[in-house]
Amino acid sequence: MADIRVPAEAGSLAIPGYDALAASQVMPRLESLTPEDLEQIRTYEAAGRGRRTILSRIAQLQAG
Repeated sequence: MADIRVPAEAGSLAIPGYDALAASQVMPRLESLTPEDLEQIRTYEAAGRGRRTILSRIAQLQAG
């Protein structure tokens, strides 16, 4: 079976108050997250608002 990722709920994300934050407020917080937290936020963001700046930065961090 394929590994299907279900987006997390906002309250369970590693960045408190995520939904209320602008991309400019999220960006500096991404660098301190674990790979698991980054993936959780990537999945949540991709399924929701889809902000390209956040998704691009997560991709950069995941690539190392």
